[in-house]
Amino acid sequence: MDTSKQQKRNYTQIISPSSEDQGAPKKESTCLDHSYRTLADSLEDSLLKVDERELSELTHKELIQRTLNIAYAARKYQGQLKQTQSFLIAKTSELEKQKQLFQEAKLAFADKVIAAHTESSQRNEGTKSYAAAARGPSENHKHNQTTVAFKINRTSAGELNVGLMDKLLKSKEIGNPIPLRVNTKDDKGFITFQNQQDADKALDIIRTSEECKAVINDPRTQEKLYPAIGLFVPIENMDELKEDINFRNSFIEGTLQKIVQIHKCNDQDLGHVKMYFSSAAVRDEALSRNKIHTRYKLIKIVPIDVNREVRRCYKCNNYGHTSSHCKAPAPTCGKCSSNHDSRSCNASTFKCPNCKKNHTAGDPSCPDQINAVKRYRQLFNI
Repeated sequence: MDTSKQQKRNYTQIISPSSEDQGAPKKESTCLDHSYRTLADSLEDSLLKVDERELSELTHKELIQRTLNIAYAARKYQGQLKQTQSFLIAKTSELEKQKQLFQEAKLAFADKVIAAHTESSQRNEGTKSYAAAARGPSENHKHNQTTVAFKINRTSAGELNVGLMDKLLKSKEIGNPIPLRVNTKDDKGFITFQNQQDADKALDIIRTSEECKAVINDPRTQEKLYPAIGLFVPIENMDELKEDINFRNSFIEGTLQKIVQIHKCNDQDLGHVKMYFSSAAVRDEALSRNKIHTRYKLIKIVPIDVNREVRRCYKCNNYGHTSSHCKAPAPTCGKCSSNHDSRSCNASTFKCPNCKKNHTAGDPSCPDQINAVKRYRQLFNI
């Protein structure tokens, strides 16, 4: 009796093992086809859905046959599983090849587009539309221009202009620098060249030519700065303010070179300032943003008023110098053009001392004022 129970228990454990023996049930693969799933279900039914009472009534021979049937189903199930695994491996490899081909096609297409664009750019290089020619050089082209600053020897210099500089620098000789424009301010002169290379050549000629030395003193390359106006700025410490603006505004990146106070507000701690940037692009970005940050407050940034920026002498009312450097023997009124100071004039009708039209000196409509503004705009790329 005990032996039969032990034998029955062993057969039960073999045919329908406990959960501890068979482990957690595995998820059915979604990759199997319908017939494969049917076979798996059949095997599962054979193994797990077994009536113990039915088994106990089987003879030894019938039990062996039942076990052989289960082994046969398991072998067939295993064969189908291997075939499916092989199929999946092959499809995965094929998918990887397709991905690689697609990637290569994308790269080839990108290379072809870049090559076509490069070829088109090279073909059209040097070809300008009428509109592009009318606009003149690009902003980047303008920003590459370099200015040489110097002190004017008034005892030897005549009227400083491009023609005189052409003569002094022998610009018509091949390889010599060609000046683009010449500006003067009090006892200082400024020559603008196309690029730094031409400016360096000009400096070498000026420093070695006795003819140039007679007119030009202390020549040097001038760092070009681009101005904008800051309104209601804390003016207690300008150096600290400059460092704070460079530090707090990432787009400025140390290009703010100088801050000069131009007006003091009723609030003693605030004033309007002129801010000088070493990059025209950064200056323009500050203007487009309209505001920059400081540790105290936001500062409003506005363009300079070029009509107020041009230098005009209040003694003779001519352009290019101030009254402290004026050589005129007597004053010329900016209202009526007579030989007296403008501040003492009581005239009711006006006459410009420069263009002789019916307005005061420095009027925005004056041709001389317009030309002065144009020169200023050229100098600072405004």
